[in-house]
Amino acid sequence: MFKICFYAKSAPRKRDGLYLIMGRIIMDGQRVQFTTNVYMDKTHIAYINAPIRKSVSSDLYLIMKELIHIRQQMVGIYNRIRGDQNFSANTLINVFKKERVLSDIYFLHSLKEIIADKKRQGVSRKTIEKYTLLSNRLQSFILLKYKKTDLSVNEINDTFIVSYRRYLKRTFQYSQISLEKLMQLFQSARTAILEMHSVSLAKRIA
Repeated sequence: MFKICFYAKSAPRKRDGLYLIMGRIIMDGQRVQFTTNVYMDKTHIAYINAPIRKSVSSDLYLIMKELIHIRQQMVGIYNRIRGDQNFSANTLINVFKKERVLSDIYFLHSLKEIIADKKRQGVSRKTIEKYTLLSNRLQSFILLKYKKTDLSVNEINDTFIVSYRRYLKRTFQYSQISLEKLMQLFQSARTAILEMHSVSLAKRIA
């Protein structure tokens, strides 16, 4: 059995009287709590686990929408990793925390920081041009497919990579060798971005 429910902490936050919403996972006899970082007025607590509806106030609607998003994210992670060895409710919570943090880190913004850092380090002009081309190609693809100017790091997943590779091949007629080189550079940049944020990531997950 796998179930997620939300509840409010018993004591409100002192500065504004809002209540922190907690989540509870019930899975195969395990019960694990986690924080949602969502706060709610006392008058809205009755709606914590209710289906979303537009007849409520705009503030409550946004809170309910966020809690539903958290539930959907948890279910998605559960379905994705439940077959892993040593899978547990605590594993699920740790993956959830990591993905929530990564959703606040934007890929193209981080890539531009890496390019600026390489310029400060005095790396070759050819290398800078390669990274700049990578940034431009990614920006064009993200704008075309997602209608956005950037994506969070956790959105740069296997589905994104497959679509991006297909876009490069069809749009720019790359040879297989040139395509592989650009994809290798992309993977190197992706790793560098994760490493760049690893310290703050570890602090926020702890």
